[in-house]
Amino acid sequence: APAEPAEEPGDEPVDEPTEGPAGEPTETACAGLEGCDGDTHAEGCPLYAAPVELDAELEEVPAPVEPAEENGMSGNCGAEGSENSLTWALTQNNASSENPTYTLTISGNGAMKDFTYKKDSETQKFGSDAPWYENLTRNDSTKMFPITELVIGDGVTYIGSGAFASLSVKTVSFASNVTEYGKYVFIDCALSETVDWSGFTPTAVPEGLFYGNSNLVNSKIDGTTYENKIVIPEGIDTVGTSAFLSCASLMEIDLSNITKSIGENAFGGCTSLKTVKLPAAVNSGCEESYFGTRCFNTTAIETITLPNNVTTISQGMFNRCGLLTDVVSTNSITKIGETAFYCDKDSTGASNHTDGKYSSFVGDSLDLSNVTEIGKSAFS
Repeated sequence: APAEPAEEPGDEPVDEPTEGPAGEPTETACAGLEGCDGDTHAEGCPLYAAPVELDAELEEVPAPVEPAEENGMSGNCGAEGSENSLTWALTQNNASSENPTYTLTISGNGAMKDFTYKKDSETQKFGSDAPWYENLTRNDSTKMFPITELVIGDGVTYIGSGAFASLSVKTVSFASNVTEYGKYVFIDCALSETVDWSGFTPTAVPEGLFYGNSNLVNSKIDGTTYENKIVIPEGIDTVGTSAFLSCASLMEIDLSNITKSIGENAFGGCTSLKTVKLPAAVNSGCEESYFGTRCFNTTAIETITLPNNVTTISQGMFNRCGLLTDVVSTNSITKIGETAFYCDKDSTGASNHTDGKYSSFVGDSLDLSNVTEIGKSAFS
């Protein structure tokens, strides 16, 4: 076959520029100025583009949280309907196979689901159905789960009920981005000794938050540590139901910022609690309801000064407080509830009495001048 003629130099095909709607070329040729090189063009070249200056930093958009693999050491824990919004992960802190300890990390954006908490019949300690407990066993000695550290991510806004039951943390601390807590979050964390309020943002101590934290004695606020004393910081005006119930080592509590209410059983069973400081006065409208039922029952309080405008000593308020000798009040008191000062053989300090009585109460400073109602067995 005859050979095809060779292409002469300069005969290479040239791409035609694409034409726009009006028939005009949409591509502009480089002028070839000094400084033009590849995709970089000198000022004065038709292809030159001036650098764009950003007036403000671009807002960082959080990356979507991928569903975690459910493998016993990690998974999802977001609220119902948004399960993938939060993830959890356990990482081992040591190399021990016999006594491993773990860090629990909660990551993502949004609210955690609520969990069901219940008492274990064998250990008599509370646990919950939170997934991080599934493959963990309680320490034989402490009966606590071997989670010694908590890390809460910056996007977490709510911690669910029963989430951290019976952990082995020594200090209970809070993340400032968490704006709400469920019920009994740190129930039965019996190894905790200190509460660090620095990141706590709600205005109320939630229901059952420290229930059963039997070694809790210290507090920390913005770097200041209070040894053997729990101080509730400014900004918190309410202590919820059973918030410190059965904190048996707690010796002193400063409630001078609590001006709204002290919940039912808030400090019940704090058998070492001897000193309580209350505010000089409570908020308007809270005078009658300030003290919840049995709020100081079975404690070691000896004397206490009530706010000068409260009107009611609640039902069972000092029930089984066998070491209580006096209550300082003004004439604002109009009602004393049932069993308010009742004592029996199970009262704190009952064994101190050899005269057959279970109470040390004298009450010389309790002003009864305006009291119009005294409940059944109030002083029995």
